[in-house]
Amino acid sequence: MYKIVLIGAGQLGSRHLQGLLNIKLPVSIEVVDPSKDSLELAKQRAGGMEINANVKEIVYKTALDDLSPEVDIAIIASTSNTRFRIIEKLVSVARVKNLVLEKILFQCEKEYELTSKILVENNINCWVNCSRRLFPVYQDIKKLVKTNEKLTYTVLGGEWGLACNAIHFIDHLNFLNSADDFAFEYSGISDVFESKRKGFYEFAGTLKATQPNGSELFLHSRKTSTAGVQIQILSDSFFWQIDELRGQLITSSRENNWTPLISTFNSPYQSQLTNLICESILLDNEVQLTKYETSQKLHLQMLDAFLRIFDNKSLKTVDGGCPIT
Repeated sequence: MYKIVLIGAGQLGSRHLQGLLNIKLPVSIEVVDPSKDSLELAKQRAGGMEINANVKEIVYKTALDDLSPEVDIAIIASTSNTRFRIIEKLVSVARVKNLVLEKILFQCEKEYELTSKILVENNINCWVNCSRRLFPVYQDIKKLVKTNEKLTYTVLGGEWGLACNAIHFIDHLNFLNSADDFAFEYSGISDVFESKRKGFYEFAGTLKATQPNGSELFLHSRKTSTAGVQIQILSDSFFWQIDELRGQLITSSRENNWTPLISTFNSPYQSQLTNLICESILLDNEVQLTKYETSQKLHLQMLDAFLRIFDNKSLKTVDGGCPIT
C-alpha cells in the first residue's frame, strides 16, 4: 500500500483530494492543514465522491509532526509564502520519495536554491503542477510543433490573475517548443493591486517575453473586463485559437489554405488529473509534468521581472520576496 500526503486542504488542495479518491492503486492518504475550516472543506468534498476500495484510509491532521515516517508522494498545495518552510519541515519528519508542488513555487530567490539542495540531499524526485502539459488537446498540438520552433503565443482576457497564473503559460510555451530562456519586458504592466488574498498582489496590463529562437509571449489581463481568456498560438504553418472554458479549438493551417476548422475538446479539472499524476509516478517513476530544475529556471526569470515591476511601481516587497500567491 502506498502512502500519499496532501499538504494544504483549501480550494485547490481539496480538488487534489477528490482526484486522489479515483486512484487505481491501493493507498493511504494523509491530509494536513493547520486550518480546521480547510480540513472540513476537504472532508465535505471527499464525502461527495464515490467509495473507492483502493483508498484504504483518509486521515486528517493539523500538524506535519504527526505524519507517517515513510511517504511515497507528497503534494504541497499551500500558498507560495509558506511552501519552503513546509518542505523543510516535511523532510525533517519523513522520508519522502516524490514531491508534486503547486505554483508559484516560492517568493524568494534563495528558497529555489535551498529547495534544490534539499531535493538532491534527500534523493527526492520533484515535479511542478503546470497541468496543461497533460491536456490531450495540447499534446496533439505539440506533435505539430518542431523543437525550438519560433512561436507567437498570446493570452488575453478580462482580469484573470496575470501575476499568479503567468507561470502556467510560460511553462506551456516551454512545453510546446522546448525552449527555456525568456527575456521579459514589463513596461506594459499598467496596474499593481491587492489580490483577493490578503498580503498578495496582482497585475493588469501586458507582460511580454522573447526567446532566443524568436518566439514571442504576450500575456494581457484587463482589470476592467470580465471577458473570458483566449489563447492564440501561431507558427509558420499553423494558427490555433483556444477557448478552454468553452472547449473550442479553431485550427487554421497553411496546408488547408488557412481555412478555420472548429473542433471541441475537454479541459480536465484537477480532480480528474491528480489520480493519473500519482499513478504515473508510482508505477513509472515519471510523469509528464515539469521537472523541478526546469520550473526553477522559468520561475526565476519570471520573478526577476516581477520584482522589477514592484520596484517600478515603488512598492516594497517583504524580505526581498515577490508577494504573489
